[in-house]
Amino acid sequence: MEIQVPLNKDPRLHLLGRNRIKESFELPSAVSSCSQELLPALNKIHTFFPELLRVMEGTLGRPIQIALVEGAFKGVWDSGTCTIEMGRDHFNRNPKYSPIVDLLFGMQNACYTNLFTQVEQNAPALKIERYVKDIEMVERSTSLLTCRRLERLSAETDFPPMENDLQFTYFEDPELYYLHQEASGHSSDIAECYLDIPGTTDRGPYAGTWKCPFKKTDQSRVELYQLLHRHLEVIRTGQGQEGLQQAIERVERYAAEGEEWAKNVLVNLKFFSKKYEASHYYRGLPPIFP
Repeated sequence: MEIQVPLNKDPRLHLLGRNRIKESFELPSAVSSCSQELLPALNKIHTFFPELLRVMEGTLGRPIQIALVEGAFKGVWDSGTCTIEMGRDHFNRNPKYSPIVDLLFGMQNACYTNLFTQVEQNAPALKIERYVKDIEMVERSTSLLTCRRLERLSAETDFPPMENDLQFTYFEDPELYYLHQEASGHSSDIAECYLDIPGTTDRGPYAGTWKCPFKKTDQSRVELYQLLHRHLEVIRTGQGQEGLQQAIERVERYAAEGEEWAKNVLVNLKFFSKKYEASHYYRGLPPIFP
């Protein structure tokens, strides 16, 4: 069986390290080319989730390209070029598992291309806040479905559950998921994309839904995001509660000294905690404040 690889690529397939692909395979019809280093992940996805590739191909009407390029970013779906790209620096940090997560996420986004396109077409009639939230909700669906597939991989293969970095969001609850994406700075990136869409008129600024709004560059945003990430580690792994409490106490000390950014973090953290505790998705799981 002939191996299909992009032009000017070494046809000898191998994983980094000692593991090797023992059986050659053809690229599925849903994929026209794939960087050599990402072929093992593509093969696993094709083996376990052939229906995902069928849906993707049916949605797009043409095959995609999968490329490893220079950069530190995670996998992204570009509907304009019909390409999933992954940054090499990000790949090198975890070449065995990150490509599986990123390709699954990118393929699911590709399946939702029509939804993304519809939101963009509606953008001129939308305020910036509504546009950002609509895009984030499509991506939440992607995260949810990708997490479910990774759970299946963990149950049936040697894929470690903790390698699923998409679970380090509040993907179960739409409101908490959106707040977390705002704190990460991702929503601000989407807001910038809105400004580049022809016909849009709302020039913001994008404020989001937190009690104390912040800019992407604000220290309060960075500190808040770090606290939420610590909390997610606690509820996903059962570890790190002491570290979370120490981090909160640090912010409390700065607030007591009059630091405005710290005061804003505490207001937002209490705002988030109330919503978290009211969510039925997280009943029985550790709260943010013990």
